[in-house]
Amino acid sequence: MVFSVCLLFTRASGAIPAGAETIESGVYCYKVEEGDKVNTFTWDISYKESLTEINVSDGKQKMVNICRRDGETLFWSSSKEDKTKVHITRVDNALRITKEISEEHSTNIQEIDELPWYQPLSYSLQNFLVSDNKIVHFWSVRNDTLDVVHLKAAKVGREALEIGDSEIPAIKVEIRMAGLFAPFWHGTYWFRLRDLLFLQYRGVNGPPGSAETLIRLKNTCDV
Repeated sequence: MVFSVCLLFTRASGAIPAGAETIESGVYCYKVEEGDKVNTFTWDISYKESLTEINVSDGKQKMVNICRRDGETLFWSSSKEDKTKVHITRVDNALRITKEISEEHSTNIQEIDELPWYQPLSYSLQNFLVSDNKIVHFWSVRNDTLDVVHLKAAKVGREALEIGDSEIPAIKVEIRMAGLFAPFWHGTYWFRLRDLLFLQYRGVNGPPGSAETLIRLKNTCDV
């Protein structure tokens, strides 16, 4: 897919109204399908003064995100059932990545630039969605490898998603690697038009031949 698709975006086809609502604090549940594997996770959002905290848990891993209201991430941590812990903080134009396994600690400083760090794309893209910008560039960290990657998001347009018995108007956003690697991977996100709640994700997250991953909002938090 040619990335120039973003040039087709217009305010009429995909822009978010300036008066978009704020996502309500609370726990939202999602179903993950990857081939014959099915899992669920919870997405818990709360607001603390000028910051937003998002906790994500699937029973085996818990991730904590602290973001500014504009979506920029300040802190991210991961705790796994095997007791592996990771903490990442931004210090100026660098990410400080600390990994703890049993009694061993290691710290890596990854230099970046002035671009924002967006870790929970389910939240961090919201400021971009309400802007007039067609593309945004940002840094993110892969949850599995801890590689720091330069990504870009492009607004594609509006699309109605069927979730349960409801048809929900959504805005569609495509994520790609920036630079020479752009043709080799992309993922697509859908956000509810009314309040920008994350609704769905589609993408192949493994090597060529891997099954597609589908993440979708559940109507209830029942497993």
